[in-house]
Amino acid sequence: MLTLNTQEELPDHFYIFLHHNRSWQQKVMFKWTKTITSTSFETFFDMRLRAKYMSGDIDYLPFIPNPDLDIKHFSSFGLREVAEYMVDYEAEVYRRSHKPTHLYPSRLGCVYAFGSREDALRASKQYGYRMSDLKRFVINFASEPRVVKVNMQVVTQMWDIGPRQLFKEGEREKIWAHYWSGGGALPIETVLTEEGPEILDHGVIWEYLIDGQVQLAEE
Repeated sequence: MLTLNTQEELPDHFYIFLHHNRSWQQKVMFKWTKTITSTSFETFFDMRLRAKYMSGDIDYLPFIPNPDLDIKHFSSFGLREVAEYMVDYEAEVYRRSHKPTHLYPSRLGCVYAFGSREDALRASKQYGYRMSDLKRFVINFASEPRVVKVNMQVVTQMWDIGPRQLFKEGEREKIWAHYWSGGGALPIETVLTEEGPEILDHGVIWEYLIDGQVQLAEE
């Protein structure tokens, strides 16, 4: 099976950090089934949702920006609270509104996995993930998976830049086109500082977004 965006063969194994902050539902499900499943699994039990999923029309967005917002300038607390969601909001809006990306897994509902232990180790070093939480999985092809390969660092850069970054017209579209295409490193110029413009480039850590189910591999 190939990834939808880069047309590469899927790895034999995937590596996932079983973080302690997972929801209790996920913990219970994993305890009994040794599987992790994307939210698209719900569509197998609802024909209306299944049709929307197959056509790429599932709406994953829990919130949309308020067009009637009166206060345009957030406090530091407010800015921090909405910053990360707005990045994923932009990524999701791009995914849904373009072809063929509308059939790609949503960041708001997929299973996140690494295709190699080396990429998992890079993520561990940068984000403080505990290698003791890393487990090896195989994909369940009966779950009719959809998989894309992306550079997670593009999203991290957008989180770091924040929603107040002023981009030239069309620049955000190019960034998300690059991300969903499976592009590699993407230097992004940030707003002016006292020393002038800064270039933010976190390099590459490959991860896979999976719609479907993965099963804990035998040790």
